[in-house]
Amino acid sequence: MIPAAALGLYNHLGRADELAVALNMPAPGSGEQPTLEQALTALEQQLDAEPENPEGWYLLANTHMNTGNYTAGVAAFEQVLIYLPEDAPQCASVMGQLAQAMYFANDGK
Repeated sequence: MIPAAALGLYNHLGRADELAVALNMPAPGSGEQPTLEQALTALEQQLDAEPENPEGWYLLANTHMNTGNYTAGVAAFEQVLIYLPEDAPQCASVMGQLAQAMYFANDGK
C-alpha cells in the first residue's frame, strides 16, 4: 500500500514525465540503442524545429568536437552564443571553447 501511495504522490508532485521517459528507454545491451549518427540526426532535427536551445547546441558542438568534426563544432558553438544570454556565467567559457574549435578547424592557426 505504501509503495502505491508513494508512486501516486510522486506522479502528482514529482517528475513523473522524466520517470516515464526513463522507464520506457531501452535496456542497455538490448540492441535498441541508437547509433551516434542516429542520435546526432535526432538532435539536429530537434534543433531545426526548436533552434533557441543553447543547451542542445552546446551538446551538438561538444559531440562534433569529440568526433573530430571541428568545422561543425565551430558552427554549433556560434549557435550557442547566439541563443545564450551575454550575461550568462557560461558565456566566457563557451567563447573559449569556440576559440579552441576555430584553432583546431584551422589546423592550429
